[in-house]
Amino acid sequence: MPSPGLVARASRARRSLEKLRWIASIPWERYSSDEDLQALAERYLHILLESILGTAAFIAARKGLSRGPTYRDVMEAITSTEIISDELRDVALAMPGLKTC
Repeated sequence: MPSPGLVARASRARRSLEKLRWIASIPWERYSSDEDLQALAERYLHILLESILGTAAFIAARKGLSRGPTYRDVMEAITSTEIISDELRDVALAMPGLKTC
């Protein structure tokens, strides 16, 4: 059975992704002129990234992979294994930088 923290992170990620998909369905004209909607998109993206990075840190710790304390270190450790496919490696390595924007 997964840990409660892992379940909570997955749930938050799923909800944020649903919200981002809803925002993506909004016509560009409306989105680009609505600062509140843009702020919501930014917040949901931040929550999604935090959930993904937190899950990656959990996996790295469980597998004894972490090479350092930062999310960049965690993602480098995770991508050095077969946990993340080669096709998603660049995306995974970019995630810590997106979180700080």
